[in-house]
Amino acid sequence: MSKNPYQVETLSVGQLATNCYIVYDSITRDAVVIDPGDDGNFIAEKIVGLQIHPHAILLTHGHFDHMLGAYELQKIFHIPVYMNIKDNFLVKRLKDSAEYFLHRKIIEQKPVITTISEKKLLFGTLIFTVINCPGHTPGGVSFVFKNANTLFTGDTIFAHGYIGRTDLSYSRPLDLSVSIQKLFTLPDRYVIYPGHGSCSTIKEERALYDDKNNNK
Repeated sequence: MSKNPYQVETLSVGQLATNCYIVYDSITRDAVVIDPGDDGNFIAEKIVGLQIHPHAILLTHGHFDHMLGAYELQKIFHIPVYMNIKDNFLVKRLKDSAEYFLHRKIIEQKPVITTISEKKLLFGTLIFTVINCPGHTPGGVSFVFKNANTLFTGDTIFAHGYIGRTDLSYSRPLDLSVSIQKLFTLPDRYVIYPGHGSCSTIKEERALYDDKNNNK
């Protein structure tokens, strides 16, 4: 049986330790970057070192800690940045939000955003299914990479039973709950790659979520 050619390189970047993922085909060298944190040059060096060809940057949502590096990567590799249009208001306040939380002057610029308008995104041999996951932010999405049984959830759900925060003015706890239940319809074996922290699986997180809610 042939080895699965798809690889996921995980980089923890920025002051908030955001997980940036480089997903690539080890045969064709097709690649995408998911949530490029705030260190575009570092991520670019990794891409060059891997000798891969990035086609796009995918954003799970519009929070600054997931996208500050997007502009640099967009300029270096001349690739589009995909995001749900409902989070555009967060992109507009990117600089102010980043300076408030990071306590430093922000020189990073806003990337040019391409609106996600399809349920599937195709980049060379890489095919991602888009699942709308509002709750943490209005435009949150998760990306399913079926060929490698993987799921990129951003800040919708994390390992060890943790879920995205909903105490922000635009967050909606009920919407987040519905989004999480949508993700839990995926097969048990799917590996969850969250926006922060370690990986998990659908099976593990579904069990933890159900246990926590049944004991309320």
